[in-house]
Amino acid sequence: MSSITDIATSDIRFPTSTMLDGSDAMNPDPDYSAAYLTLATDAGDGLVGAGFVFTTGRGNNVAAAAIQTVADDFVAISGSTEDRYLEFVDHLHEHFVDPVRVVDGHYLAPTAPGAGTEMNASSVVEYRYRGVGAS
Repeated sequence: MSSITDIATSDIRFPTSTMLDGSDAMNPDPDYSAAYLTLATDAGDGLVGAGFVFTTGRGNNVAAAAIQTVADDFVAISGSTEDRYLEFVDHLHEHFVDPVRVVDGHYLAPTAPGAGTEMNASSVVEYRYRGVGAS
């Protein structure tokens, strides 16, 4: 069985704000970004595992730091993903039509269109932001 020998996390930012690609009222100058993770092993096959989280720039450093924290825990502390959670959304399931499924700390592939993004109408009405600047 191979072991992880290297983990690298990067804060990647593409300069899409220069042409205002993807801009909108909430993101007037987004730089499409990714918190990017690579894993290498001692398998000797030269393969590298990769994963990423896309953002619009703001908070990308937070996503990268969170990924690095989980990686550091896996490599230097626990050596396992057992009982480790970076995000646990069980308390929000009641608000979604087809919520994401998390089993043993891992997201399962969605089984319905929308990938767990459609909210129940009652939750939208009840929890809609009504503060300053709300529409």
